[in-house]
Amino acid sequence: MTTTTTGPFTTNEVEKLILDGDWPVYGVNNHAPVVTNAISNQLLVAGSSINYQFPINTFSDQDVGDVLTFTTSALPGWLTFTPSTRTFSGTTPSVLGVTTVTVTATDLYGFTANSIFTITHDNAPIAANVIPNQTGNNNTVFSFQFNSNTFTDPDLETLTYSATGMPTGIIFTSSTRTFSGTPTVVSSSTVTVTATDPGGLSITSAFVITVAAGPTTLNPADQDDVTLSGGNLTATSTRCGFVRTVNSATTGKFYYEMKGLAGTYPSTGVATAGSALMGGFFGEDAKSAGIELDFDGNVICTYGFVVNNGAILGMRSLVNDVFGIAVDVDARKFWVKNVTQASAWNKGGSDNPTTGVTIYTFTFAFGGAIFSGFAGYLAGDSAVFNFGATAYTGTPPSGFGNLI
Repeated sequence: MTTTTTGPFTTNEVEKLILDGDWPVYGVNNHAPVVTNAISNQLLVAGSSINYQFPINTFSDQDVGDVLTFTTSALPGWLTFTPSTRTFSGTTPSVLGVTTVTVTATDLYGFTANSIFTITHDNAPIAANVIPNQTGNNNTVFSFQFNSNTFTDPDLETLTYSATGMPTGIIFTSSTRTFSGTPTVVSSSTVTVTATDPGGLSITSAFVITVAAGPTTLNPADQDDVTLSGGNLTATSTRCGFVRTVNSATTGKFYYEMKGLAGTYPSTGVATAGSALMGGFFGEDAKSAGIELDFDGNVICTYGFVVNNGAILGMRSLVNDVFGIAVDVDARKFWVKNVTQASAWNKGGSDNPTTGVTIYTFTFAFGGAIFSGFAGYLAGDSAVFNFGATAYTGTPPSGFGNLI
């Protein structure tokens, strides 16, 4: 006798099929279905609809002609499952939550396979406050931390941050929400910050970092026998050496400060690109003429190997004292004072950058931009410069800005 039962079978039904001689027909060689491709977890915005059909190739059965049916574990009231289309549908709750679903595939003989996945309904973060645009200076340390209330999460989840589009030289530290570094290119960059919750939902906010030319530094590519350190603001001569600034000026008025650190002749001054910065001060070569002032602004040396082929004007510093230097590029005028000792400009008298009165003027046979720089006569002469990246020790004269 052949039974018409098609399964799934109870234990008693299997025993009866065996007694009747029909079991080989109904499954003695049957194989259970298997999970070929696990159902992927689903992430949805809380309060949104779901209409998810798991793929047809999630389960497979190697028995030709075997047919699989699908069931699920108990579902919450907002979620329904349609077996014939393998589709989940409904509207998720408006609060954070996770539902674990087990899908069971059953063949004609009652053999099964399970695939488990989760449905997470999550509220996305919110960009609550605008990140303000920022401005920094080239070759100057930059640091900016956006506020902790810039982004909020309705579910009070902890957010993680990432950022793209930073200027060259700037990095982002997500743990402190901080952009930092030393930019090396004058630019305007749109930076995008992304806040992501643990479920993977995210929101972005953009702002602009503008890198201006900014205060200059000493230039490692334009030096001889000088070692630079401290962000290229500290110069130490290894013998008779020099170094110019990165930036220069073709017009305007600028102010900077130098503090002697060691040695006998750490010096500073101004020159054109055509004038060599050599010797105990700028000017000891066949391409320039120069004048050197002492700690109090007194003329102590003049150089004139080839008069009018170039010109240098500058001064020595006193170790541990800060000196201020003011330069009027258009008027070709120069002032110096010992800031630490509160001396007068150019050792006194009526000299004053604000009024434009000075006993020191300079002319350059070489045209073009005016650079500042450092020179050391002996090995170990050392000085540190401030071109405006940090607060000056003294007060710049009215109308005098940074060398940018």
